[in-house]
Amino acid sequence: MEIGVTAWSLQIPEGEFERILQTIREKLNLDIVQIGAWGFIKLDAAERARRIEAIRKWKIRVPSTTVAFAGESYATHETAIKTVGFYDPAFVEERFTHITDMAEMTVDLDVHLLTTHIGHIPASSKDPMYAHMRDVTRRVCDMLGERNIDLGAEVGGLESARTLFDFIGDVGRSNLKVNFDPANALRAGGWDPIAELDVLKSLVVGVHLKDALPLQKSGVWGDEVALGQGQIGVERFVAKLKQIGFAGPLIIEREGGPDPIGDINRGAEILRRLI
Repeated sequence: MEIGVTAWSLQIPEGEFERILQTIREKLNLDIVQIGAWGFIKLDAAERARRIEAIRKWKIRVPSTTVAFAGESYATHETAIKTVGFYDPAFVEERFTHITDMAEMTVDLDVHLLTTHIGHIPASSKDPMYAHMRDVTRRVCDMLGERNIDLGAEVGGLESARTLFDFIGDVGRSNLKVNFDPANALRAGGWDPIAELDVLKSLVVGVHLKDALPLQKSGVWGDEVALGQGQIGVERFVAKLKQIGFAGPLIIEREGGPDPIGDINRGAEILRRLI
């Protein structure tokens, strides 16, 4: 296993892409970076070329890409359900265009994994939104499959691992996999990350090493904290990854806090002792 970081963890604006990579190389001494795009800057051919040039300049290895979407809100569980991913039909076409643009950049980088929060999956397959989510996920998978890219559905925690596992089977696309985030499982649904990972182990192609405290109030996220300061159980989680045969990079993600550089460096030291 190797250690990497998400580009957005540095809390540097997306438009300063080269400064993000320079900071990662010079202040974190890492060269594995999951890069992303948030829908605020159009990923046209010129923008993709600019970013790829910076990636090559700073000798960055990219194991996967990701997209988020303008208009998403994680303020509460309710707003996340309504606004994240492809759940709302009103956002589908705009967001499909954005993820297709990122797929083109993923191809240009010769990378074969793109991750995203696809949106809330209802627990019941009889819910009308379940069929919508199944169909739009098939559409995204088919677009990515034409480009030899797997879709890593991010564990959001608002649905159980079993719901996600069954949904993936129902979608029926061989390139639909899982990007596992233990903090989301804990802070959104109060799920045990180790038990949830066990359910999804055959599908996991990427992970985020992020820490959190459990949710304390229904509908409100538990706090995201620096790696090693929460309750995901970093040592147990890494041991479980080894047990299931996961060999990919451990990608540190830090969403907030006043000292992301320090938090990421300390998190990387924890992981170096465990791998």
